[in-house]
Amino acid sequence: TIWHPYLHQDQLFELTATIPDNFEAISEAEEIFSSTVKAGKKLRFSFPYPLPGVNFVAGPYIIEKTSFGDDRELYTYFFSEDQELAADYRRKTLAYLARYEEMIGPFPYRRFSVVENRLPTGYSMPTYTVLGQAVVRLPFMTDTSLGHETLHQWFGNSVRPEPAGGNWSEGLTTLLADALYQEDQGKGRGFRKNQLIKYQSYVHDDNEITLLRFGGAGSHLLGGHEDLRAIGYTRSAMTFQMLRNRIGADKFVEALRTVYQERKHRKASWQDLAIVFEQVSGDDLKPFFEQWLSRPDLPSLALANLKIDDSGGEPVLAFTIHQANDGEPYRLSVPITIITDTTTISRNIEISEKTTDLSIPVDTTPRELIIDDDYQLMRRLSPLELPPVWSGFAGAENKLAVLDPGQDDKLFLPLINLLEQMGCRVVSAAEVTSKEIGAAAVIFLGTSSRASRNLFASPDHPATGLTIDIRANPLNPALPAVLVSAANSTEVRLGGRKLRHYGKYSYLHFEQGRVVTKKVAPVKDGQRFLIAPPPGGIEIGTNLSFDGIVEKLRDRRVVYIGESHTRYEDHLLQLRIIRAMFHQDQEMAIGMEMFNRSAQEVLDLYVLEQEIDEEEFLRQSHYIIKWGYDYRFYQPIINFARLKRIPIIALNLEKDLVSKVYRQEGIDSLEEEEVEAIPNDLDISMPGYRQRISSVFRLHNNPHSTPDQLNNFLQAQSLWDETMAESIALYLADHPDQRMAVIAGRGHV
Repeated sequence: TIWHPYLHQDQLFELTATIPDNFEAISEAEEIFSSTVKAGKKLRFSFPYPLPGVNFVAGPYIIEKTSFGDDRELYTYFFSEDQELAADYRRKTLAYLARYEEMIGPFPYRRFSVVENRLPTGYSMPTYTVLGQAVVRLPFMTDTSLGHETLHQWFGNSVRPEPAGGNWSEGLTTLLADALYQEDQGKGRGFRKNQLIKYQSYVHDDNEITLLRFGGAGSHLLGGHEDLRAIGYTRSAMTFQMLRNRIGADKFVEALRTVYQERKHRKASWQDLAIVFEQVSGDDLKPFFEQWLSRPDLPSLALANLKIDDSGGEPVLAFTIHQANDGEPYRLSVPITIITDTTTISRNIEISEKTTDLSIPVDTTPRELIIDDDYQLMRRLSPLELPPVWSGFAGAENKLAVLDPGQDDKLFLPLINLLEQMGCRVVSAAEVTSKEIGAAAVIFLGTSSRASRNLFASPDHPATGLTIDIRANPLNPALPAVLVSAANSTEVRLGGRKLRHYGKYSYLHFEQGRVVTKKVAPVKDGQRFLIAPPPGGIEIGTNLSFDGIVEKLRDRRVVYIGESHTRYEDHLLQLRIIRAMFHQDQEMAIGMEMFNRSAQEVLDLYVLEQEIDEEEFLRQSHYIIKWGYDYRFYQPIINFARLKRIPIIALNLEKDLVSKVYRQEGIDSLEEEEVEAIPNDLDISMPGYRQRISSVFRLHNNPHSTPDQLNNFLQAQSLWDETMAESIALYLADHPDQRMAVIAGRGHV
């Protein structure tokens, strides 16, 4: 540790240190002078530019060097056990130095050093960068963070942010290093989108600040302060990205070179940068900088009044762009893409009002309109653009961990400690309610509890290692739900401590702390609005006869025959198909939505054993009360089954129980004995299921119904569907030689 005063202004420092013979040392220095002394060797560091403070690093380093630029030297300070990495680090660093000398101007110092450190750091100081030993060994470091830290020699160290004027250097470096490296590989869109996802994960109304207030957030290689990093790195980088788009890439680079020439070895504020960009571009950039530097919120875009006007002979696409964010509207250049039957039209739309009406002539019928699918705009992403990812859980304001009481108490302890540090409340699965799950970003520690299986059934996770499976919360799709399973506590400890490095993923599987599978849930790019999808058609090669259709059913174990309950023709078709299937193979059963499972004994008495008559059957099965549709619709089917002694399987759950789930507190309202009657596994997270049920709910309910009412309806419908599915599966498992014709409403089918 070195001690020196921190004064109210920058100072010239001279540092002298005595170190052991087997050590080498580095500090901010244009020149390092060494001499032999009794205690080892004495080093003097000379640096001619004022600084707020200096740093000192010493250790048993092996130093190697090479020349670059105009009489400059590049050094590596590596530990002996990592010396084989040093040559590659020098080679990659030389490429970065050449890149940025060409882009910005000559390297600002006479020497530059890449220094290995025992601690997991990533810092850049004038004339050197310090990278942690664990970080240095990562294979991707030379292609990512090494360039970022090297670029800081120009912006961040030579041209330093004015503390009172906001730290712009992290965002500029993120753009010119991290973002451009991805663009070089054709991955710029994905990088920008991931940055916006990260921002939206960590920055909320209660912690957002302006760029003018961002001072720093520590090394970008260390954890913590993700919200500040999202602001100072992501929002700032996107601001420079939008500025580059506005004035053009050539003018942007020219302005950077001017800033560097005029401010080298001095401080610069955002205001100083804005003046240079205005002078170079010749544009009035005051409104641009004012809104992006002094506002903490994000633009949020929506579309309305989308229509096609064909009255003039050729189509004109009309629509309204609405800025949904609170406060004054932003001035934005919004990239849009219109896909027509024959072409793709791309343009930027300038907007500055809350609502902007637009009309765009197109050559042929427009199919789709897309807003900013290349992610050139700093904006709030729409729900359909946001995949469920780990950062979405880690950054959520309200986090809830649900612990499976059937698990070993110590299995998830390492992860529980991490979650509690993140401000996550931990509750038992036996106590948690659906309402609590729907109100939070939730993580299920164990996947065998009813709380988890009522939403996600039993996920297909590997039996080994640690699996982190992030999905949309079925009871609140705007929030993530995480399913965690693990083989043992060691796997939890080793994998859990690496989670912060994998924030952009939706599915992770670790083995002994090493990630072996990582996936991102597929979502759309851009805000997409269907206008007039092209009609489809079916090329009919063979018009199948009824006999041909029945023949295709021969090897199907389950045949669903949907119906509208009061449509007589549907029931005639059902009977005809059942008769044909029976004549193919008499080993069959008929599954019917119309009967609750409690009526199975009565069905058997009437259809198979024939010990009761029809009147008694209807009375004991409570058909009129529990189903209610005219029995004559189903009478011919039941009579045929009775004649041929074909088992009829009651598929459904008790209507009162389903009604209770909807009208009270969802599945939480069921008593213990009622819970025993429902399937063990319910999967309401299936893609499209919530959307379909929601549309049915809106069709039949008050438009002002609450989210809780929708969730209750969703759980009730899921019980209905899953019970019928379970009834079919259980019967066929017990009767492997039979197949089943299933009669149910077409919505359930």
